[in-house]
Formats: sequence, C-alpha cells, structure tokens
Amino acid sequence: MSRIISIGKQDFVSLRKNHYFYIDKTDFIRQWWESEKYRILQGTHRVIFVSFADVKQNNYKDAVQKIKNIIVDVYRQNRYLNEQECFTENEHRQI
Repeated sequence: MSRIISIGKQDFVSLRKNHYFYIDKTDFIRQWWESEKYRILQGTHRVIFVSFADVKQNNYKDAVQKIKNIIVDVYRQNRYLNEQECFTENEHRQI
C-alpha cells in the first residue's frame, strides 16, 4: 500500500490513523539550532513571517487567490517599512 504524502497536516494522530507519509525533522532542527554558524546569524536580520498553511483550496485558481490575499495582508501589516531607510531606491520602486 503506497502512502499519501500529507502537506500541512499538524495533527500527529491524524497522520498515524490515515497512514500518511511522515518525516520527523526534530533531530535535524536540533542539529541546526545547535550549530554555532546559525546561532551567530540568529537575530541579525529582520524577519517577516508568512504562512501558507491556510491555503487549502480545492482548485488552482482559488489557491492562487488565497496566496495573493495572504501576501497583500502581510504587506499591509508591514507598510510602515516603506517609510524606513532600509531599502535602496530601486527596492522602493519595486514596492
């Protein structure tokens, strides 16, 4: 029986019950977190969180629209950055 690759499922019980393919990334995350190289980088760059976890539409057109809406919302939440001097002139034109 081939397993279904589940994307975006957060519930471990559902993964086991439905025999979904699952990869445990816990050790990978631990190794990455404990790496000196990445700890030095932590907090040195501004981060804007974007999640597409809520994109669960039944067709491509609706999924694309949902992604666009998410991007617009993130842009609106961070509009204040447009007034900051952290962008080059070219980057301002692209915004």
